[in-house]
Amino acid sequence: MPRHPRTQHLHHQHHSTQHSPDPIDVETVYQEDLVEFRYKCSICGRDRCVKVDKHGLDFYRDSGIMLRIVCPKCDGQLGPSTNEYFRHRADQMKGKPETQFDKRLKTWIPPIYQDSDEERFPQHIWKTHGSWVHGPKGLIFYGPPQCSKSRMAYQMAINQLKLGNEVRCYDPRSFRAMIERNIANKTLWDWYENDAMVPFFLLDDLGKFRGEGRRIEEEVFNFIKLRHEHKLGLVVTSNCDGNELAAMFTPSIGIPIVERLNLICKPVLVDRQLTQETELPHVVPHNADL
Repeated sequence: MPRHPRTQHLHHQHHSTQHSPDPIDVETVYQEDLVEFRYKCSICGRDRCVKVDKHGLDFYRDSGIMLRIVCPKCDGQLGPSTNEYFRHRADQMKGKPETQFDKRLKTWIPPIYQDSDEERFPQHIWKTHGSWVHGPKGLIFYGPPQCSKSRMAYQMAINQLKLGNEVRCYDPRSFRAMIERNIANKTLWDWYENDAMVPFFLLDDLGKFRGEGRRIEEEVFNFIKLRHEHKLGLVVTSNCDGNELAAMFTPSIGIPIVERLNLICKPVLVDRQLTQETELPHVVPHNADL
């Protein structure tokens, strides 16, 4: 078994000192820092046992979160994974400085979505779309409430943060506050040129923008139009299909919003009663087929 870096140093020290009055039990020191952690790999399904930092294990147990843990072999195939997130949170518990990942996680991901269990997502949706990479065609998760639409979308954002990509995530309230703040500060165009152009952008609960005011509705349309013009996809969640979503806005704005969404987002119906992805039509006027 490869020795822990600390044990390597101690092992060398022990053998290089000829007259050590109190020989150091290397294995005891090793066990002080690390403890056994038995788990089942979420990818290959095999039972594994690994030595992990006890601070990280205490955090895992005490917080009650259910992370997706994968074995080193699968971890290497997947790239940045929950294992890295596990190690990162263990470092936090040991008082290490807050990283850029920490800051962005706290800024853009609500606490309730920071520790989601991917195994509880609708797997026929997550396996197909969970690894989405930002590009000209985004996704809109729509369907009944309580089907993990928002959790999947925020987990995608977390995965992008792990890769070092910039993300922006807004719900109706935070989007309105951001627009009003930039209007008051006369910095709205600066926001469009910078924050609005990041690779990964999430609009959560789009159907709940109803009642936010015509100016906010217009800026929602302007934002979606801008993303389309720059060939930047968008991730959206909504409890509404196309007809219902268009009706949530002022008539002169609702239909154009849905039409633009159809140009930059692939509609994905999320329903736990379905076991495979469906292409059911959801048609609104003017041939917008969300």
